[in-house]
Amino acid sequence: MSASPDIIDTPRTVSGLVAERLRAQIVAGELASGTKLRQVEIARRFGVSTTPVREALAALQREGLVRLHPQRGAAVFVPTVEDLREH
Repeated sequence: MSASPDIIDTPRTVSGLVAERLRAQIVAGELASGTKLRQVEIARRFGVSTTPVREALAALQREGLVRLHPQRGAAVFVPTVEDLREH
């Protein structure tokens, strides 16, 4: 039985795969709140260039899992009390 062609069950891009792996690590607690996410280290770990890593981090920021700080890099999001109340 084949899946419907309209259903996308896995990312089809390298950045999507990187985002999926990082998301899983964040949700599982393997990457704790406040953990710095260094593009070069992530790229090396997954065997990809930094471009898909940068795209993956941007996607995770849109989802609220990562915060990108200009000139300081990215970190796993640490919710404030206000953030928790809001959700």
